[in-house]
Amino acid sequence: MNDAPERPLLRVREAATATPRNREMAQGPRDRIAHAMHMSRDERLRHSETIERIRRAAVNSPGPGISDDRMRQAAYEGSELPPPMGLYLAKVRDAAPTITNADLDELRVAGYSEDAILELTVAAAVGAAGRAYDDAVRALGALP
Repeated sequence: MNDAPERPLLRVREAATATPRNREMAQGPRDRIAHAMHMSRDERLRHSETIERIRRAAVNSPGPGISDDRMRQAAYEGSELPPPMGLYLAKVRDAAPTITNADLDELRVAGYSEDAILELTVAAAVGAAGRAYDDAVRALGALP
């Protein structure tokens, strides 16, 4: 019997690299970039459709959202919002490791609910990640 604590993230990585192709892709950033440059048209289309669904989901709620639609869109686009939310979302986009409980407490005191904070955080993070992804793909010459 193994007394070592279970390491779920390690299990996830092992599962993700179970096939020879996935093991090859998990080697490092250069290998992943090389793979991305040589993906088939179908693979690129499948990835772009998935990415587009994630982007839409970050801004459009299937029902009424907790936060205002315009605020979610502004958070996604990286547009300026009034403090304290605007300052917090700038941290989400540009300096996420520096976010503290005090930042979240300030939002709660300003009247934002946990759900609204989560919605706007996800919108800002997905928007920033999407822009970084687009820049990287453009640099590889795969986007106009």
